[in-house]
Amino acid sequence: MNKHLIITLLLLFLSVLSAEIMQIRINDQNKDIINWLKKIEATEIRSFENGIEAYMDDEYLDYLNDNNIPFSIISTESEWQRNIGDYSTYDQIVTELNDIAAANPDFIELFSLGTTLGHQYYDTGYVNYEDFQYDIWCVKLSDNPQINEDEPNTFMVGGIHSNEPTSIEVDMHILLHLVNNYGVDSLVTKLINESQIWFIPLMNPDGYRMVRDLGYMGHRKNIRDNNGNGVPDGAVYESYGIDGVDLNRNFGYTYGGNPNTWSPAYNGTNAWSEPEVVNIRDLLRSHKFWGGITYHSTRQSVLYPLGNYSSAMAYDHYIMQDLAEDMANTIPRRNSSGIQTGYYNFEQANCLVASGTMGDWGYCELRLFSFTLELCWTDIPPANLLQVLCEDNLEAALIFLDRVHHSTVTGNITDETRSPVVAEIYVQEIDFEAGMTSVEPVRSDSTFGRYYRVLLPGTYTFTFSLEGYDDIVVEDVVVNDSTQTELNITFGSLTFVEDVSISFTGNSVELSWQLEEGFDYEVYSSDLPYSEFQLDLDGILEGNSWQKTISEAREFYKVRKIPSF
Repeated sequence: MNKHLIITLLLLFLSVLSAEIMQIRINDQNKDIINWLKKIEATEIRSFENGIEAYMDDEYLDYLNDNNIPFSIISTESEWQRNIGDYSTYDQIVTELNDIAAANPDFIELFSLGTTLGHQYYDTGYVNYEDFQYDIWCVKLSDNPQINEDEPNTFMVGGIHSNEPTSIEVDMHILLHLVNNYGVDSLVTKLINESQIWFIPLMNPDGYRMVRDLGYMGHRKNIRDNNGNGVPDGAVYESYGIDGVDLNRNFGYTYGGNPNTWSPAYNGTNAWSEPEVVNIRDLLRSHKFWGGITYHSTRQSVLYPLGNYSSAMAYDHYIMQDLAEDMANTIPRRNSSGIQTGYYNFEQANCLVASGTMGDWGYCELRLFSFTLELCWTDIPPANLLQVLCEDNLEAALIFLDRVHHSTVTGNITDETRSPVVAEIYVQEIDFEAGMTSVEPVRSDSTFGRYYRVLLPGTYTFTFSLEGYDDIVVEDVVVNDSTQTELNITFGSLTFVEDVSISFTGNSVELSWQLEEGFDYEVYSSDLPYSEFQLDLDGILEGNSWQKTISEAREFYKVRKIPSF
């Protein structure tokens, strides 16, 4: 008999003899109940609309009944055991990825981000990890997949927690929708032609094998050999197990979590200790990403940064909240008995305080709109509901993927030689609000000098800062809901055209000058001749002339000439 089948049957037999773990909902948020849950070492304690959800041993149900505490059972360990066998295996996922990449080489590139920790253990001589020789596969969608283009990059990640397989299935479903509708659906075609979209459907293959193939239903971590015995020790809910690091507590900047190796949220010996996490980090640092989604399960919520402590507040809070609401309103909130209204949406600190997460690191270091989308009402729902759950989450994914293409200011930042530079980009109305949590500024990338500022419609003041140069301030930058606003910036010595003709007709002004070969031009304006002149984006520049309608008493103009390369 297959050894994996024997292990699974044994675990099922033991679960009958021992207490069973259940996911429950308590219809009360009394602090005494929360403290009691912590005392009995219940896990994944979460607060929702006048209630609490948690995972606990069924032997504690008597306490709830005896104390007349209202509760309901959401799902049980035996249900998860029955359901998991119908989910995709690692080999099935990789086969499907290879098939779609081979069939669509014009817009798909499939490659490995690197090997898992289990693979590395086996490569160094640990024979008990022979069945863990996995790669972390990534699919890039783009109309020129072999080229790094100057386009917005978006990530879509599933399977970071190995006992949340719905995240893998939804990530794959969205990928397949884009692939199957390229050249057919106008939005999908635009997204692939004008973006670079990166799918990592299964970030934690080692941990997924422990759950899917070996039946360790409580194992959400990778398989870091914490006890040094050279064997991948799995975790059942009665004992979370000594092995593994929670990959979503191992990211830097807000690194934290639980230092106890037995904990399901064990954060590792230090930030970036796990190769699976390093692989994702290196990808996101190597391209100009604006945002992305990591899929999880059970909260039925769209979460956005920050969440590393309870009072954390992101500078881009209102912008991310607006996007989260748009997404959440499209996703039905389901349970085993029916449908409710749309998903919840929260800044993560209002739902789950956690350190070292991919979402917080992405925002704090790279200023990404790094969302967490919690699927479904339980970790492992029946597989016959997967198609419905996948379809439920498709529209929200498309809304997210399209967000950078409107209500966004973007451009290239260069120096006087037209070489791209890494500059800092501040929005007066966003980045200087009091009471926000300190994070890194938005920066342009070194490859293209590209930046993205996703905003709400309105008028903003931008400041561009580059060490060794004077700041460049641009006022009255208009952001609308239908398109991007292009704002390119050139740092360098300011050389102005000496002979400029200025004429006023009615409520319009026109500037003209002699063209010089090898130069491009920008117009600066000021209210007073000795005040600071600022780049003026309100006019129309055509060759050697510039026109605009005068909306205020700004009567002094200069024309800057910039070497073109």
